[in-house]
Order: sequence, then C-alpha cells, then structure tokens
Amino acid sequence: AAAARRDVLVDVEVRNVWGVRVPVVRAGPLGRRPVDRGWGLLGTAASVDDAAGAFERLVALALQHAPREVRLRRLAAEIRRTSRKVNTLQYVVLPRLAREERAIATALDEQEREDLFRLQLLAQQRDAVQGG
Repeated sequence: AAAARRDVLVDVEVRNVWGVRVPVVRAGPLGRRPVDRGWGLLGTAASVDDAAGAFERLVALALQHAPREVRLRRLAAEIRRTSRKVNTLQYVVLPRLAREERAIATALDEQEREDLFRLQLLAQQRDAVQGG
C-alpha cells in the first residue's frame, strides 16, 4: 500500500468576485494507469483497479466542485450581509432622515413666521413713531 501513495499537486489561487474572495483550484492529472498504482496486474483483482479508478475520478470531481461550493456559499453570505444593510437603510436610516427633514422644515417654517411677525411689529412701531 505504501507504494501506491503519491502526492497530488493542487494550485489554489484566490480571486476577487464582486468584492468577495473566492478560491480557484487547479489540480494536476489524477488518473493513473493500473501499473502506476503500485501493484501487480496479475495479483490484483479487476475490482480493485476499478475502485482505485473510481476513487481517482471522485477526488478529481471533489477538487472541481469544492471551490464552486465555497464560492457560492461566500457569495450567498455576502448577499445576505448586503441585504441586511439595504434593509437597515430602507427601514431605519431613511425613515429617520425623513423625520429629521420634516422636523427641520417645521422649525424653519416656524422661524420664518416669527421673523415675519417681528418685521410686521417693527413696521407698526415705525409707523406709530412717524405718525405720532
């Protein structure tokens, strides 16, 4: 069994997709010929070779699909975070800003009315002084 061991070269690169860091995996060839697996052809059942080949294909598929799953999970998590931010803006920040805008507009209207009243009062006092 020790002769059947081998290293598999896997290159993992991280890319940025929509601001999310996701892995991109490249692996060298995984399939081997039966003689390269470290056992003799005559002393080994065909089912062992079939199982070894199936396992190599399974590892290749895992290396192909695992990064996709990680990418989808990370993008989904980022979408959830962004949705929470949008909801916070929509249901908390924007209504608060609208209330503040109305309060400021009300205060400015009130100040304008007070200024107008003062001007009218000053005009009346001026007219009283000039006429009197």
